[in-house]
Amino acid sequence: MLGRDPAAAVQRAILREYLHSGRTSARLFDLGAALIFWPWRSFAQAWRLTGQVGGSMIAVRSRSAQFLQQIYLAWFHGISPSMYYEMGLAATLEKHSPMAWLQAGHAGLLSRVFRTDKQLVEINDKKLFNELLATNGLPVAPAVGVVGPRILQDQSARESILERLAGEREIFVKPVRGSGGKGSRALVRTDSRKWLGQASIAVGPRPIVTFSDNQLVQLLAKNSGLYGWLIQRRLKNHPIIEELCGPGLACLRVVSGLGGDEVTVLRSVMCFPLPGRIISQHGMTAAIERSTGRLGKLFKSSPDQQMYSHNPANGVKVEDVLLPFWDEAMFAVKRAHRVLDSYAFLGWDVAICPEGPVILEANGNYGTGAMQKPGSRPLIDEQFLAVFEYWEERKRAAGLTGERDNG
Repeated sequence: MLGRDPAAAVQRAILREYLHSGRTSARLFDLGAALIFWPWRSFAQAWRLTGQVGGSMIAVRSRSAQFLQQIYLAWFHGISPSMYYEMGLAATLEKHSPMAWLQAGHAGLLSRVFRTDKQLVEINDKKLFNELLATNGLPVAPAVGVVGPRILQDQSARESILERLAGEREIFVKPVRGSGGKGSRALVRTDSRKWLGQASIAVGPRPIVTFSDNQLVQLLAKNSGLYGWLIQRRLKNHPIIEELCGPGLACLRVVSGLGGDEVTVLRSVMCFPLPGRIISQHGMTAAIERSTGRLGKLFKSSPDQQMYSHNPANGVKVEDVLLPFWDEAMFAVKRAHRVLDSYAFLGWDVAICPEGPVILEANGNYGTGAMQKPGSRPLIDEQFLAVFEYWEERKRAAGLTGERDNG
């Protein structure tokens, strides 16, 4: 990280952001404590993972070579043994800078590096995000409304949301502020005008909630926290995608970088939900050929090195399937990033529906392990560095002129 390697400059920027994002003295103490225990923890982790998954990489390098490489990368470059396998480092023989591999969690800091406003409210507040994109003519899930903590005392607002709910057959409910799909619910209207639904992580084959419109609003209001719940019309997979993974909503994860007026798609994968789940988090991931939208093999975002040409859940072949509306999805992502033009890098979640792509969310932390595993290529490549260097130069120029980034 101390060298002149361009990728190391990215890692230094991430470290500076980490130190400045809280009390610097506390951050330094945490780093110091972690460094004391890191050699022993990384040694134990490398030993365990070499035994568990190293056998699948013997065609690339021996178990002993994998173990020694993990120790070298952990002790001299801070790359954890789990990320050694999860990012695809174990599978590559090409000479890449160790600093070019971006570990999970680090990208969340990178999205803040060039901003004075560190709250990232435009992407963390899902209501504001939807409104911002919809105002600019971008495809988003139609909003039914927001249920907040004060709606029970506001009769007019309560009647308004109940009136809009009455016209819906299927809805999706998620926290206005949240991550990882936690708390999300999909609900379907029954013939008796009741709602049946299931949580984002299924707990059984039967629905876990049953209630009326009024009961739904009351329940959400009582458990709304500070920000409330966003209710949207539930989206459906395009038939081609539904055949691959079922009714749970699959999504594209696309990382884009903005340099001036040009938006570059840096990497993309397809995320499939596990059976019985309504969202794609923690499911299977498929590589995508960027130029065509052709799917590659499926894999898990974990140290597991297995690759699948067919979906293990249903036996349907995934590899070589051409995604529908691929060009339209990439066009929508580029337009959306120009709307959020104070962000250097963003990770987008995009659903491919029967009518076309729909932008679900933008993320500062965008799952870098899964982005690098296909093809075993680091995320910090020439295209990535071109975007980073544009923002570094812009930051330097603003410093020389006394200007501030308004975030």
